[in-house]
Amino acid sequence: MQDHATQCIRSVAVANLIAQGAADVTPEPVQWLWPGRVALGKLTLITGEAGLGKSQISVSMAAAVTTGSDWPCGEGRAPLGNVVILAAEDGVGDTMVPRLMASGANRERVHVVTAVSAADGKSRRAFDLAADLALLERKIGEIGDVRLIIVDPSAPTSEAGLIPTLMRRSGVCSSRSARWPIVSARPSYPSRTHPKAPGPRRSTD
Repeated sequence: MQDHATQCIRSVAVANLIAQGAADVTPEPVQWLWPGRVALGKLTLITGEAGLGKSQISVSMAAAVTTGSDWPCGEGRAPLGNVVILAAEDGVGDTMVPRLMASGANRERVHVVTAVSAADGKSRRAFDLAADLALLERKIGEIGDVRLIIVDPSAPTSEAGLIPTLMRRSGVCSSRSARWPIVSARPSYPSRTHPKAPGPRRSTD
C-alpha cells in the first residue's frame, strides 16, 4: 500500500494536467462516414439482444464502403475505400466471409485481423487492442485508403469506453490523423439490479 502511494505521489509530482479554455477552442463540424449515423474519428456502438442482426449491420456497412454504394434510406453514398475488421468471435471462413459475400462486399478491400504473430514467426496470440495499437496503425498504413474499422464484439479490450480512449492516445482516430470511424457491435443484457426483469437493457461494460 505504501509503495503504491509513493508511486502515485511521484507520478503527480512529474505530471501536469493539460486544460484548455472553452473560449479558446474553435468549433469544428462533425465529419461523417454515414451522414447522421457514423462519424469520422468517433466510436459508433451497435447494441441489442442476440440474434437481432448487429453483426449484419456492420458487414453491410463494410459492403457499402468497399463498393462505394448508397447508404440505406437515401442517406447519401459511402466513400469507396478499404475496411479493417478486428475479429475474435466469428470464424472467418465459415461465418465472416460468407456474410461478406452475401452482402455484396468487395472482398479485395476487406482485411481481417485475427491474431498477432510472434517475432520468431512460430507462435501467435490473440490481438489485444490495448497492447497492439502500434501494430494496428502500421497495418492500416500498409493497407492504405482505410475508411472504416470494425471491432468484433468479443475482441479483447473492446469495451465501449476503452476503444476511443486507446485510439486517441495512439493518434489512430484523432483530428490530426486520418480519423477513421470505429464501429463495434455489442450485446445488451438486463440490468445488474434486476437480471431477469423485462424493460431497459444495458450494453456490456
